[in-house]
Amino acid sequence: MKVKNILLSAFSLVLCANISAQTSKEESNNPEKETQAKGSGNVTLVFQRESSIVLKDAKIFVDGTQYCALGSGDECTVKTSAGRHILKVDASMTTGEFSKPFTFEDSKTYTFIITRKMSYTVGAVFGMLGTIVNKAANQDENGSDDGTFTMELK
Repeated sequence: MKVKNILLSAFSLVLCANISAQTSKEESNNPEKETQAKGSGNVTLVFQRESSIVLKDAKIFVDGTQYCALGSGDECTVKTSAGRHILKVDASMTTGEFSKPFTFEDSKTYTFIITRKMSYTVGAVFGMLGTIVNKAANQDENGSDDGTFTMELK
């Protein structure tokens, strides 16, 4: 009887998680949902996160200000001014981050693709030593690319 109760509880948790995830996905696909760009300026930055099994949100920062947190398959649009800006992608409770400068031209749109960084995952398997090696190998004077996520201009 005790095993049956445990199995029922586990099934209920999985069912609730699936319903919650589906509801969240439906809300993000709802055309009536507000899709207005955040920030101000005449340069448009579009951040698209690939669909993946990484459960953590990819937090998007422009010049130190967080504008959005992208779940798997999500997209966010940020407005900023022309010129040099520091873009950062980070995840809560992880070591490392993607942080690099980009220079944007007036009245243009830039699309960035955010993906899971495999070397971070491999390094994490080896614990503290793997994290240190990953950090050393993926940092330079232009910034860092040693976190859970990486980002590239499309």
